[in-house]
Amino acid sequence: NSLGSIDEGAISNLSFVANLSQHVKVSDSGDADLEAHEFHKFFPSFVWVVRDFALDLVDEYGNEISSDEYLEKALAAQVGFDAATTERNRVRQMMTAFFTERRCFPLVRPLHDEAQLQQIDAVGFDALREPFRDGVEAL
Repeated sequence: NSLGSIDEGAISNLSFVANLSQHVKVSDSGDADLEAHEFHKFFPSFVWVVRDFALDLVDEYGNEISSDEYLEKALAAQVGFDAATTERNRVRQMMTAFFTERRCFPLVRPLHDEAQLQQIDAVGFDALREPFRDGVEAL
């Protein structure tokens, strides 16, 4: 899960996934390339929960998109050939290769009132914002 939006920092925090191929073995064949192509069969679904989400889910033309489309756009390869872009794209490629089933669940801030937010464990579920409750129930 992450806070706010799926940005470059949030994606780079998942770079540990890009290194999984060095530690996961799916067969005794010893063929590392074959194994890398088989990982997706053994990995679970990937669910990204974005807390305190405040963005409008629209594309560059203003058309509504789903939260899953938002995730796919965030995981799309970036243009560029410098070392930093290559590394960012490596992380994205590993995420999409390992986790072929991906979902995104954006959750708005559960309360508007900052004082209540500081005591959220004392607030009943029914008192939380409806869009937040809907998002939690969708999970």
